[in-house]
Order: sequence, then C-alpha cells, then structure tokens
Amino acid sequence: MFFISDQENPVIDENSCQTFVPKVFKMERARFSLPQLSDNVAVKQVTRVGNVRKDDVLTSDVSVSFTVTDFNNNQDSCSINIQAFSKRAN
Repeated sequence: MFFISDQENPVIDENSCQTFVPKVFKMERARFSLPQLSDNVAVKQVTRVGNVRKDDVLTSDVSVSFTVTDFNNNQDSCSINIQAFSKRAN
C-alpha cells in the first residue's frame, strides 16, 4: 500500500479572497470572486457561511466566509465583507 502524508494546510489564495472591502449600492448585485483553493493532497470540504451568494441583490452590508478542509482536517479560511451603500439623490 501507498500512503501520502498530508501535513500541509490547504491554501486559499490571498489574491482570490479579497482583502479589500467591495462596495456596492443597495439593490445592486454583489460582485465578488469565489476564492481559489489548493492542497498538496486533496480538498475534502469547502464550507460557506453567510447568506450572500455571488450576484445576489444586496439590501444591507453582508459577510461571507469560506473554510477549506483537507482529508487530514487541516484548514484555511477567509472572509469577504461587502458594504452596501444607499444611492445619493441627484
């Protein structure tokens, strides 16, 4: 039998998990990229926490967090916070 030792945490690419706060106007679509994931062996699970999905229409500020777990239960996570602003009257 052949076993691969998985001692490394999975990685969520820093550039794909936005480090800035996306800003949108209320009643417009949430525009954010889904994080890019990698692991030296394999990813077992990706968990998303938050009630917003890409392209949902926003009515208030929202957060969405992603956690990636590999088969040895090593983890990495990131959060995206999106601010929804009221449109200014002209």
